[in-house]
Amino acid sequence: MRQQLLYEWALLIVFSLLAYFIQTHLYLHKDVAIITHTAAALLAGETYAKNIFEPNPPMIFYLSMPAIVIAKFISIPVLSAMRIYVITLAAISIACSVFMIKKLFSHNIFLIYLLAYVMGYVLLFLPAQHFAQREHFLLILILPYLFLTALRLEKKQINGFFAAGIGLAAGIGFAIKPHFLSAFLLIELYVMLQKRNLLSWVRVETLCILGVFAAYITAIFLFYPAYLHDVLPLWMTYYAAITHPFSEILFYPALLYCFAVIIFYFMTRHLNECKIICQLFLMALIGFIFSYLAPRVAWYYHILPALGIACLLAALILGQIAPSMIKKSQTKYKTFSLTAMISIVYLVPFAISINLFIIAAYYFNSETDLSRLTQFFAKQKRPTTFFLLAMTHDSTVVEFYAPTHYVGNFPILIWEYNQLILHHFPSEKAYRYESNVPHLIDNISQELNEKKPEFVIVNVPSSIHYLGTEVNYIKKYSRYKSFQTAWLAYHYLQRIGEYTIYERI
Repeated sequence: MRQQLLYEWALLIVFSLLAYFIQTHLYLHKDVAIITHTAAALLAGETYAKNIFEPNPPMIFYLSMPAIVIAKFISIPVLSAMRIYVITLAAISIACSVFMIKKLFSHNIFLIYLLAYVMGYVLLFLPAQHFAQREHFLLILILPYLFLTALRLEKKQINGFFAAGIGLAAGIGFAIKPHFLSAFLLIELYVMLQKRNLLSWVRVETLCILGVFAAYITAIFLFYPAYLHDVLPLWMTYYAAITHPFSEILFYPALLYCFAVIIFYFMTRHLNECKIICQLFLMALIGFIFSYLAPRVAWYYHILPALGIACLLAALILGQIAPSMIKKSQTKYKTFSLTAMISIVYLVPFAISINLFIIAAYYFNSETDLSRLTQFFAKQKRPTTFFLLAMTHDSTVVEFYAPTHYVGNFPILIWEYNQLILHHFPSEKAYRYESNVPHLIDNISQELNEKKPEFVIVNVPSSIHYLGTEVNYIKKYSRYKSFQTAWLAYHYLQRIGEYTIYERI
């Protein structure tokens, strides 16, 4: 028994070290960079609308804060602390889940190990360069809740304090984004139908989840009203402008794989011995497919929760039907048959994640505009500050690779997306939004005057990519007296690819 535990923990440690090593050869994702930056700003006492114009509600910033505290406490880079923190959370999630999996499938050693390996892959490698994204945190935090719910349906006992901890973690995970709740609601509805009891939700873990929701919503209304009234309305135009065609969303390879797993489930349902847990994961998969479709953009990290659950549902099916199918084959073909079956089922997610790793690693190790920009800041003789005028916040990752600090309030020039709405779908609401732009330009001007960033990075080509037309931000905003005055303090320094750098006089 001890030897078995030693092997299991050794494998988990190897997986964790490999994941950390791989991440050191990839850039931090731009969204994770700005989230970590904003978490540090909140810790420093900055507030929504005054200093922070991030579309995310505060939960993801709370989740990111421990990495910042760890970095300061043991004097390591925030980037390293974030990776250690996320990998540790993933390891705890895997350990808790495996503990419950052993209770669920004590008769099926093959399924236990298959689920453990697939879970390690899903939490440590499937996110690829989207490591520490909001959806990645979601998967880490809610997986134990799914296995605990299966234990409840199988009427197996579990420690109340353990269940409460799992419920608190799941509550935090589901609260990161509003549309994550679709999976939670479907899971609890399924439990209600299985138990035929309207009060089936009255369990330690669900009460903890609901408690987290209640406390979080109350905290937003009490402490962050500016987020609801000032920040979120600014981003509505952005989300309306970036929607992708339904054909692109529906034929996204990762989504097609999720549909294939659903079909695989129905094809093998008669061979499935543990229908309840498979149906439970099916509900979670459908819920996360909805959470992918809701924003109407075909971005990989949006499909990540559904893809991860699909991989685990496939493992649940394989782990139950594979042994019986292999028994019917000749002995010398057993290993080959099993390996071939698993390889075919996981070919798509494995190919997707490997492709993302290769692209991200190639970009990290190549001479790019971003790497040259990083070198520019690294060559400065002292720590510096920079500001950004662009339609993308790609360059904010520089502060994690060079001695410089981003000091802007707006991660992107969100109001420029209203031009797309005015051009394609003009409305009274869009014109009202446009009337608010002078106030936003005044906010930028005030930032330049008060924070006095030493450098301003202007990325005009990003407007062509995201808006389809070139926007000369400096010329456009100089029509406003406040910006014109603030910009007098800056002069052109140099150009690095798509980045034009201005220096404070």
